[in-house]
Amino acid sequence: MHWMVPERMLDQYQLDILTKCGGTLGKNEWIKGFAGSGKTVLLVHLVQRMLVQNPDKKICVAVYTHALKDLIDTGFEERFRVNVPVMTYHQLLSEKQEYDLVILDEVQDIPVGELTRIKELAGRLVVAGDTDQSIYEKCSTSDEITATIDPRPHQLIVLYRLTQKVRDIVQSILPGSQIEGARTNRMQEVQVTLAEANNEQEEIVWVWYNCRRYAKQGDPTVVLLPTHKIVQKFISKICKLEGKNPPAFPKRTEGRGIDYEIANRMLEESNIPLQYLGSAFGNLSDSDERPLTYIMTYHSAKGLDFETVFLPHINKNQTFWWKDEEIDRRLFFVGATRSRKNLFLSYSSDDPHEYIQAMPQNLLHKVSCEVQSGKSVDDNKFYF
Repeated sequence: MHWMVPERMLDQYQLDILTKCGGTLGKNEWIKGFAGSGKTVLLVHLVQRMLVQNPDKKICVAVYTHALKDLIDTGFEERFRVNVPVMTYHQLLSEKQEYDLVILDEVQDIPVGELTRIKELAGRLVVAGDTDQSIYEKCSTSDEITATIDPRPHQLIVLYRLTQKVRDIVQSILPGSQIEGARTNRMQEVQVTLAEANNEQEEIVWVWYNCRRYAKQGDPTVVLLPTHKIVQKFISKICKLEGKNPPAFPKRTEGRGIDYEIANRMLEESNIPLQYLGSAFGNLSDSDERPLTYIMTYHSAKGLDFETVFLPHINKNQTFWWKDEEIDRRLFFVGATRSRKNLFLSYSSDDPHEYIQAMPQNLLHKVSCEVQSGKSVDDNKFYF
């Protein structure tokens, strides 16, 4: 999947931050920045720079989700991958291995007590994160992060992923967030599409058709949904559209959560270009081999970005995370800022969600999901 930016394409401001963070002094560092400001890209380049300067330095990268772990691993040049363990922060804490340097992405998602334990394993910490994107109950606040690791802050000020239109749209989700003052260097403008469906089935058909249409080898599309229950229902609907029986979704034999291995295997064997990604299931490198659509929860998509993103079921009164209004807004903000180019929102209720209604309506390209019956997706038409 295409996401990593070569160092030669970084601007001078980014290069200056790399130089400051790459010093040999023992100061901890915090790279701050909005969604799409390139925090993860800088972390990868920082590790590579430091290994060139000192190949014997023990460095690890720790992140919150398995999906982000896989993404970062693909960002390293081949010669560095064997020397840099990339793991979830839970794995780091369970192994209790000490490192000269620990790189920690999405630091705001780490509870302050566990951040303290990570600090004890690190000779030095370089963290990245944005407190506007805190989506868990026990997230660390900015003050807690500062008090715990006493970092030197570095603020990224440019949006490298989001276009001006997407920025103007998503800032209505979190009024007063830091993204309001951000400027973007993306000159290309694209449409943000809002699609209205008469019913849920019509909406799913429309989403799946466009997922197939936009997915390309190396540039997968992604469907983001709030809960695992809705993810499973969506996968089952797609299987029925493709003339296949829905897969089973058993509980994991070890630990909590759902086992998606059976579903992913069935989808691949049935030549359905859909894969669940998250919780250690699925693989980002699979999209380098064939056009593919990933389906994920909003939480698992944290830290990732895709060329084309679909956010279905943005219905009136929809909740994205239980009943916490603040986390709900942040979670939808995270989903809406995953797109590098195309963002598709859709709904099947009488009116869209309140977050959609609060967006600048003149910036939304509004379409209907009405579909023609009796044809297949492969014929660029539909099943019904």
